[in-house]
Amino acid sequence: MKFITREKINDSLKEIFKYSKKQVFIVTPYIKLHDEVKNELKRLETKDKVHVKILFGKNSSDKVKSLPLSDLEFLKNIRNIDIRFEESLHAKFYCNEKYGILTSMNLHSYSQNNNIETGVIFKKTDRVYKESLVYFDQVFFNAEWYYSKTPTYKKIFFGLFKRYVGSQETVNFKEPTKITSISDQTGFCIRTGAKISLNHKWPYHINAYKKWVVTGNVKYEENFCHFSGKKSFGKTSFLKPILPSEWEEYYKIYKRSKFADRTE
Repeated sequence: MKFITREKINDSLKEIFKYSKKQVFIVTPYIKLHDEVKNELKRLETKDKVHVKILFGKNSSDKVKSLPLSDLEFLKNIRNIDIRFEESLHAKFYCNEKYGILTSMNLHSYSQNNNIETGVIFKKTDRVYKESLVYFDQVFFNAEWYYSKTPTYKKIFFGLFKRYVGSQETVNFKEPTKITSISDQTGFCIRTGAKISLNHKWPYHINAYKKWVVTGNVKYEENFCHFSGKKSFGKTSFLKPILPSEWEEYYKIYKRSKFADRTE
Protein backbone atom coordinates (compact mmCIF):
# COMPACT_ATOMS: atom_id res chain seq x y z
CA MET A 1 0.00 0.00 0.00
CA LYS A 2 1.35 3.41 -0.97
CA PHE A 3 0.41 7.04 -0.29
CA ILE A 4 -0.11 9.04 -3.52
CA THR A 5 -1.02 12.60 -4.53
CA ARG A 6 -2.94 14.06 -7.48
CA GLU A 7 -0.48 13.43 -10.31
CA LYS A 8 0.09 9.82 -9.29
CA ILE A 9 -3.65 9.33 -8.68
CA ASN A 10 -4.33 10.44 -12.27
CA ASP A 11 -1.68 8.10 -13.64
CA SER A 12 -2.96 5.21 -11.53
CA LEU A 13 -6.55 5.77 -12.61
CA LYS A 14 -5.57 5.57 -16.26
CA GLU A 15 -3.68 2.35 -15.60
CA ILE A 16 -6.62 0.83 -13.73
CA PHE A 17 -8.91 1.56 -16.69
CA LYS A 18 -6.36 0.64 -19.36
CA TYR A 19 -5.22 -2.71 -18.00
CA SER A 20 -8.53 -4.07 -16.70
CA LYS A 21 -9.48 -7.49 -18.07
CA LYS A 22 -12.42 -8.43 -15.85
CA GLN A 23 -13.82 -5.41 -14.04
CA VAL A 24 -13.68 -1.67 -13.47
CA PHE A 25 -15.36 -0.29 -10.37
CA ILE A 26 -15.82 3.48 -10.07
CA VAL A 27 -17.23 5.04 -6.91
CA THR A 28 -17.45 8.84 -6.97
CA PRO A 29 -20.21 11.33 -6.10
CA TYR A 30 -19.45 13.62 -9.04
CA ILE A 31 -18.45 12.74 -12.59
CA LYS A 32 -17.16 14.96 -15.36
CA LEU A 33 -14.96 12.89 -17.59
CA HIS A 34 -11.52 14.24 -18.43
CA ASP A 35 -10.45 13.66 -22.05
CA GLU A 36 -7.59 11.41 -20.90
CA VAL A 37 -10.02 9.31 -18.87
CA LYS A 38 -12.32 9.05 -21.90
CA ASN A 39 -9.42 7.80 -23.98
CA GLU A 40 -8.84 4.92 -21.56
CA LEU A 41 -12.51 4.10 -21.07
CA LYS A 42 -13.20 4.19 -24.80
CA ARG A 43 -11.40 0.89 -25.32
CA LEU A 44 -14.10 -0.77 -23.20
CA GLU A 45 -16.55 -0.14 -26.03
CA THR A 46 -15.18 -3.35 -27.57
CA LYS A 47 -14.47 -5.32 -24.36
CA ASP A 48 -17.67 -7.13 -23.39
CA LYS A 49 -15.80 -9.28 -20.85
CA VAL A 50 -14.93 -6.25 -18.69
CA HIS A 51 -17.80 -5.44 -16.34
CA VAL A 52 -17.89 -1.71 -15.56
CA LYS A 53 -19.71 -0.67 -12.37
CA ILE A 54 -20.25 3.00 -11.60
CA LEU A 55 -21.74 4.39 -8.40
CA PHE A 56 -22.37 8.13 -8.25
CA GLY A 57 -24.33 10.33 -5.84
CA LYS A 58 -25.61 13.64 -4.46
CA ASN A 59 -28.16 15.92 -6.24
CA SER A 60 -31.03 13.44 -5.99
CA SER A 61 -33.51 15.98 -7.41
CA ASP A 62 -31.31 16.70 -10.44
CA LYS A 63 -28.91 13.82 -11.02
CA VAL A 64 -27.45 15.33 -14.19
CA LYS A 65 -25.57 17.75 -11.92
CA SER A 66 -23.62 14.74 -10.68
CA LEU A 67 -23.50 12.81 -13.95
CA PRO A 68 -23.96 15.10 -16.99
CA LEU A 69 -25.97 13.66 -19.86
CA SER A 70 -23.02 14.19 -22.21
CA ASP A 71 -20.89 11.87 -20.06
CA LEU A 72 -23.75 9.41 -19.70
CA GLU A 73 -24.05 9.27 -23.49
CA PHE A 74 -20.34 8.46 -23.67
CA LEU A 75 -20.62 5.73 -21.02
CA LYS A 76 -23.61 4.20 -22.79
CA ASN A 77 -21.23 3.05 -25.55
CA ILE A 78 -19.57 0.59 -23.16
CA ARG A 79 -20.79 -2.95 -23.83
CA ASN A 80 -21.01 -4.21 -20.25
CA ILE A 81 -21.92 -1.54 -17.71
CA ASP A 82 -24.05 -0.94 -14.62
CA ILE A 83 -24.63 2.55 -13.24
CA ARG A 84 -26.28 3.16 -9.87
CA PHE A 85 -27.04 6.16 -7.66
CA GLU A 86 -26.64 6.67 -3.91
CA GLU A 87 -27.69 10.07 -2.57
CA SER A 88 -25.52 9.90 0.58
CA LEU A 89 -22.36 8.87 -1.26
CA HIS A 90 -19.23 10.83 -0.35
CA ALA A 91 -16.47 8.19 -0.67
CA LYS A 92 -14.24 7.78 -3.73
CA PHE A 93 -12.93 4.36 -4.71
CA TYR A 94 -11.55 2.96 -7.97
CA CYS A 95 -10.35 -0.53 -8.78
CA ASN A 96 -9.89 -3.26 -11.33
CA GLU A 97 -9.13 -6.92 -10.64
CA LYS A 98 -5.54 -6.15 -9.60
CA TYR A 99 -5.37 -2.70 -7.98
CA GLY A 100 -7.52 -0.33 -5.96
CA ILE A 101 -7.42 3.33 -4.89
CA LEU A 102 -9.09 5.04 -1.94
CA THR A 103 -8.83 8.77 -2.46
CA SER A 104 -10.30 12.22 -1.90
CA MET A 105 -10.59 12.81 -5.67
CA ASN A 106 -13.82 12.70 -7.68
CA LEU A 107 -13.69 11.46 -11.26
CA HIS A 108 -14.09 15.08 -12.30
CA SER A 109 -11.87 17.00 -14.71
CA TYR A 110 -11.62 20.04 -12.42
CA SER A 111 -10.48 17.91 -9.48
CA GLN A 112 -7.99 16.08 -11.67
CA ASN A 113 -6.49 19.33 -12.97
CA ASN A 114 -6.64 21.68 -9.99
CA ASN A 115 -7.35 20.28 -6.53
CA ILE A 116 -4.95 19.16 -3.84
CA GLU A 117 -5.85 15.46 -3.69
CA THR A 118 -4.43 12.47 -1.83
CA GLY A 119 -5.08 8.76 -1.59
CA VAL A 120 -3.65 5.31 -1.12
CA ILE A 121 -3.12 2.69 -3.81
CA PHE A 122 -3.00 -1.02 -3.00
CA LYS A 123 -2.75 -4.41 -4.68
CA LYS A 124 -5.21 -7.28 -4.69
CA THR A 125 -2.97 -9.08 -2.22
CA ASP A 126 -3.38 -6.28 0.34
CA ARG A 127 -6.10 -6.85 2.93
CA VAL A 128 -7.59 -3.40 2.32
CA TYR A 129 -8.38 -4.39 -1.28
CA LYS A 130 -10.78 -7.16 -0.26
CA GLU A 131 -12.30 -5.15 2.58
CA SER A 132 -12.91 -2.15 0.32
CA LEU A 133 -14.37 -4.24 -2.49
CA VAL A 134 -16.72 -6.14 -0.19
CA TYR A 135 -17.96 -2.91 1.38
CA PHE A 136 -18.52 -1.00 -1.86
CA ASP A 137 -20.10 -4.01 -3.55
CA GLN A 138 -22.69 -3.99 -0.76
CA VAL A 139 -23.29 -0.24 -1.15
CA PHE A 140 -23.60 -0.70 -4.91
CA PHE A 141 -26.04 -3.61 -4.53
CA ASN A 142 -28.33 -1.52 -2.31
CA ALA A 143 -28.13 1.64 -4.42
CA GLU A 144 -30.75 2.95 -6.83
CA TRP A 145 -30.37 1.36 -10.24
CA TYR A 146 -29.93 3.97 -13.00
CA TYR A 147 -28.72 2.42 -16.26
CA SER A 148 -27.31 -0.88 -17.47
CA LYS A 149 -26.12 -2.60 -20.60
CA THR A 150 -25.80 -6.38 -20.54
CA PRO A 151 -23.92 -8.39 -23.22
CA THR A 152 -25.77 -11.09 -25.14
CA TYR A 153 -24.05 -14.01 -26.85
CA LYS A 154 -24.64 -16.65 -29.49
CA LYS A 155 -23.30 -20.16 -29.07
CA ILE A 156 -21.06 -21.37 -31.88
CA PHE A 157 -19.11 -24.53 -32.78
CA PHE A 158 -21.72 -26.88 -31.27
CA GLY A 159 -22.05 -24.80 -28.12
CA LEU A 160 -18.37 -25.01 -27.21
CA PHE A 161 -17.83 -21.27 -27.64
CA LYS A 162 -19.89 -18.11 -27.57
CA ARG A 163 -19.75 -14.97 -29.67
CA TYR A 164 -20.78 -11.49 -28.62
CA VAL A 165 -23.76 -10.31 -30.69
CA GLY A 166 -24.88 -7.17 -28.87
CA SER A 167 -25.89 -5.63 -25.56
CA GLN A 168 -29.33 -5.23 -24.04
CA GLU A 169 -29.90 -1.71 -22.73
CA THR A 170 -32.07 -1.04 -19.68
CA VAL A 171 -32.81 2.54 -18.67
CA ASN A 172 -34.16 4.00 -15.44
CA PHE A 173 -33.60 7.69 -16.09
CA LYS A 174 -35.41 10.31 -18.16
CA GLU A 175 -33.68 12.47 -20.71
CA PRO A 176 -35.04 16.00 -20.83
CA THR A 177 -37.97 16.39 -23.24
CA LYS A 178 -39.20 19.70 -21.90
CA ILE A 179 -36.90 22.28 -20.37
CA THR A 180 -38.35 24.58 -17.73
CA SER A 181 -38.24 28.22 -18.75
CA ILE A 182 -36.92 30.82 -16.31
CA SER A 183 -39.48 33.38 -17.54
CA ASP A 184 -42.32 33.95 -19.99
CA GLN A 185 -39.81 35.21 -22.52
CA THR A 186 -38.84 32.91 -25.39
CA GLY A 187 -35.30 31.66 -25.91
CA PHE A 188 -33.60 30.34 -29.03
CA CYS A 189 -31.69 27.18 -29.87
CA ILE A 190 -28.04 28.17 -30.28
CA ARG A 191 -27.59 25.72 -33.16
CA THR A 192 -30.77 26.12 -35.24
CA GLY A 193 -32.32 29.36 -33.98
CA ALA A 194 -35.61 27.56 -33.23
CA LYS A 195 -37.74 29.03 -30.44
CA ILE A 196 -37.38 27.15 -27.14
CA SER A 197 -37.74 27.77 -23.41
CA LEU A 198 -35.43 30.46 -22.07
CA ASN A 199 -32.83 28.83 -19.82
CA HIS A 200 -29.09 29.21 -20.44
CA LYS A 201 -28.41 25.81 -18.85
CA TRP A 202 -30.36 24.11 -21.70
CA PRO A 203 -29.74 26.23 -24.81
CA TYR A 204 -30.62 23.56 -27.40
CA HIS A 205 -33.82 22.34 -28.99
CA ILE A 206 -34.17 18.67 -28.00
CA ASN A 207 -33.32 17.47 -31.54
CA ALA A 208 -30.20 19.65 -31.68
CA TYR A 209 -29.29 18.53 -28.17
CA LYS A 210 -29.32 14.86 -29.18
CA LYS A 211 -26.80 15.67 -31.91
CA TRP A 212 -24.62 17.83 -29.66
CA VAL A 213 -24.52 15.30 -26.82
CA VAL A 214 -22.79 12.70 -29.03
CA THR A 215 -19.53 14.60 -28.50
CA GLY A 216 -20.57 16.84 -25.59
CA ASN A 217 -18.05 19.51 -26.60
CA VAL A 218 -19.11 22.44 -24.41
CA LYS A 219 -16.95 24.85 -26.43
CA TYR A 220 -18.29 23.88 -29.86
CA GLU A 221 -18.99 27.09 -31.79
CA GLU A 222 -22.69 27.61 -32.46
CA ASN A 223 -24.81 29.93 -34.61
CA PHE A 224 -27.25 31.92 -32.47
CA CYS A 225 -27.58 33.76 -29.16
CA HIS A 226 -29.89 31.87 -26.81
CA PHE A 227 -31.34 35.08 -25.36
CA SER A 228 -31.83 37.37 -28.37
CA GLY A 229 -31.79 34.94 -31.29
CA LYS A 230 -29.17 37.06 -33.04
CA LYS A 231 -26.63 35.30 -35.23
CA SER A 232 -23.49 34.72 -33.17
CA PHE A 233 -21.06 33.64 -35.92
CA GLY A 234 -19.42 31.08 -33.65
CA LYS A 235 -19.29 33.29 -30.56
CA THR A 236 -21.79 31.15 -28.62
CA SER A 237 -21.49 27.60 -27.31
CA PHE A 238 -23.06 25.34 -24.70
CA LEU A 239 -20.59 26.84 -22.22
CA LYS A 240 -21.39 30.43 -23.30
CA PRO A 241 -24.81 30.37 -25.01
CA ILE A 242 -25.46 34.10 -24.73
CA LEU A 243 -23.58 36.86 -26.52
CA PRO A 244 -21.55 39.06 -24.14
CA SER A 245 -23.55 42.11 -25.21
CA GLU A 246 -26.80 40.35 -24.17
CA TRP A 247 -25.61 38.68 -20.98
CA GLU A 248 -26.22 41.52 -18.51
CA GLU A 249 -29.86 41.91 -19.55
CA TYR A 250 -30.44 38.16 -19.49
CA TYR A 251 -28.73 37.74 -16.12
CA LYS A 252 -31.13 40.21 -14.49
CA ILE A 253 -34.03 38.02 -15.58
CA TYR A 254 -32.30 34.84 -14.47
CA LYS A 255 -31.36 36.08 -10.98
CA ARG A 256 -34.99 37.02 -10.33
CA SER A 257 -36.15 33.51 -11.24
CA LYS A 258 -36.66 30.64 -8.80
CA PHE A 259 -34.17 28.56 -10.79
CA ALA A 260 -31.19 30.77 -10.08
CA ASP A 261 -28.28 29.12 -8.37
CA ARG A 262 -27.71 31.41 -5.40
CA THR A 263 -24.07 30.39 -5.24
CA GLU A 264 -23.29 31.80 -8.70
